[in-house]
Amino acid sequence: MAIMSKPDTLIDTDNVRVRIMTLAPCAKTALHRHTEVHDHMVCLTGEISVHRLDPEALIHLLPGELCSIEVGCVHDVINRSDAQPARYLIIQGVGRY
Repeated sequence: MAIMSKPDTLIDTDNVRVRIMTLAPCAKTALHRHTEVHDHMVCLTGEISVHRLDPEALIHLLPGELCSIEVGCVHDVINRSDAQPARYLIIQGVGRY
C-alpha cells in the first residue's frame, strides 16, 4: 500500500488542490502524470524522493525542501525511510486535476 492514510485535503477547487500526503515506510505512489496541473511538493517530515522520467532524475527532499513537476512529466514519490512514515504537502494547479 503506497498511501499510509487518507490524504488531508486543505483546498479543493476547480483549479487548485492542496493536500498533505503520508507515505508508509518504503512506500511509493504509482508512476503517473497530469495533463493540466503542475505538482509542487514540500517535504514536511521524513525524507522523500521524487522520481521523474524524461529527463530521468531522482530529487531527494528533506523537511522544508521543495520540488516542482511540470505538466505531462511522468513521476512518482518515494518514502526513503524503511522505518518511519514521511509526509509532504502537495499543491496541484492551476488547471483541472
